[in-house]
Amino acid sequence: LLQPRPTLRPSPLVRDRNLHDRNLRESAWLSRAGRRARDGNEAKVTRQIFTLAWPAVLGASIDPVLSLLDTYWVSRCLGMLSLAALGPALNVEDWMFDILKTVQVPVRSLTSESVAAGRPEEVQETLSQALCFCWRVGLAVAILGSAISTFLLRLSSVEASSPLLEPAKAYLVPRLFGAPGLLTLIVLQAALSGAFRDTSAVLRLVLLGAGLNAVLTPLCVAGLHAGTAG
Repeated sequence: LLQPRPTLRPSPLVRDRNLHDRNLRESAWLSRAGRRARDGNEAKVTRQIFTLAWPAVLGASIDPVLSLLDTYWVSRCLGMLSLAALGPALNVEDWMFDILKTVQVPVRSLTSESVAAGRPEEVQETLSQALCFCWRVGLAVAILGSAISTFLLRLSSVEASSPLLEPAKAYLVPRLFGAPGLLTLIVLQAALSGAFRDTSAVLRLVLLGAGLNAVLTPLCVAGLHAGTAG
């Protein structure tokens, strides 16, 4: 009777089961915590994508709207011949500007690399050099394109004897002289989106240009009777 009772210890099977249950609870908690962290990261990335994308989408949709405005005023004030001349002129312009827009790829890459490497001074240097290069290229495109505008329109099936040639040239040449400004916007958009994750600043410039275009187009076409050049 005086001897102490032996301590009852759980069997190895019970200990293993308790340890297994505890490991399962810890694994479930870690899984829920990891899932919440992943969901939070995905939501953050989604917000960042949307914040960067919507100004770019809106800016890209402005040019077709401006083309519709040109079409409206030309058809209303100048007639069907001038309206038909816009088609080949826009084909040439889109072909040339689609090639020029590829300059945004190296600009975005170089500015992003400079920021990632912690060298912000290189961003300004890259931007200034890109702007100088684009202005030289834009002026060359404007001057050379204007000189060979007849040949370019022939590539778009407008012959020298066609009545579409003169109104098409009158519309194309002023658009080509806008190449330096267009390239400036492209370089700024690439640098701001790549280095600073800012696409709204360029959108404000595009909206300003679109507003001026919307006001000046009817004034030049209908008021000043400048034809398709207006």
